[in-house]
Amino acid sequence: MSWTLKLDPINHDLKISSGKFLKTFGAEEVRQRVKIALYHYFGEYFLNVQKGVPWHTEILGAKNGRDVLSNIIRKKILEVPGVIRIINFSLTYTVSTRSYSITSNIMVRKNSSDSTDYLTVDGIYVEA
Repeated sequence: MSWTLKLDPINHDLKISSGKFLKTFGAEEVRQRVKIALYHYFGEYFLNVQKGVPWHTEILGAKNGRDVLSNIIRKKILEVPGVIRIINFSLTYTVSTRSYSITSNIMVRKNSSDSTDYLTVDGIYVEA
């Protein structure tokens, strides 16, 4: 069974309880991995500068159409291990804050079994 260290959903710091790092499993692990994938900017990881979402080059301030932007983000979600498919997807741009908000309902694989689960990934905000 895979797991990852649990992050606080608001400030993204590692969660610690009684002096020990908390772990997350299953669908919650996949939700966290999707959020990490979407917050990972293209070129920011020095060991692999080809990874990440091209927020600055192709999304924020770019003249690409909404379909192009949605496809880039959908592709990044589908690359996350455990994601089977996207059920629905919403990309909202707020002019006053120059930011995008992403909400997605996805089908995920439960642990290492063949059973599936559905979850909502929201709270993704990226500002220009």
